[in-house]
Amino acid sequence: MSGTRSPSADRIGPRTFQGRLTLAFVAVVAVTLGLVGLLVVNRLGAYFDQQQADDLQSRAHSVAQYVILVAESASTVRAGRPVVSADGVVDELVAFELSKEIHKRLIADTLAQADVRIRLGLALGPDLSRFEPATNGDVERNARNAPASLAAIAFVTLPAIDVSRARSSGSVNTVSSANGVYGPCR
Repeated sequence: MSGTRSPSADRIGPRTFQGRLTLAFVAVVAVTLGLVGLLVVNRLGAYFDQQQADDLQSRAHSVAQYVILVAESASTVRAGRPVVSADGVVDELVAFELSKEIHKRLIADTLAQADVRIRLGLALGPDLSRFEPATNGDVERNARNAPASLAAIAFVTLPAIDVSRARSSGSVNTVSSANGVYGPCR
């Protein structure tokens, strides 16, 4: 073996101070741009996720408000009967009104803009944390033009004690009405 070095090995890195300084500057800029890019993508993703969650929560709130409006406008409820009896049965007139295609279409296509499942029932327990669905309190409707990835589910309890909840993708809303406050319960 001879003691001479190959000329290609000498040209791997810069030889002058200016060359090394330029290479270090380029490396720092590349690392900085990479970190800023990751941070921006992360924050932008979180921002859009929050926007979508807020939108779904708002739509679930609208559905809950409409269901409460329809339920409280029934003549039997205005006469003093509870929407959901202590036996866990939805008032027949309320169930009939909510099963009308016009209401289901408005809820799914306009308010929720998604497939909707509404379950009426009772909030039970000392802290109203247990939901007991009514035997005849399910209303379902598939939206006609909703994006396939979206789904809104509203759980609404309308007992004589005036408590309900609206839930969409894990969010809980507080809903007010003329007869009382329908608060969140789990």
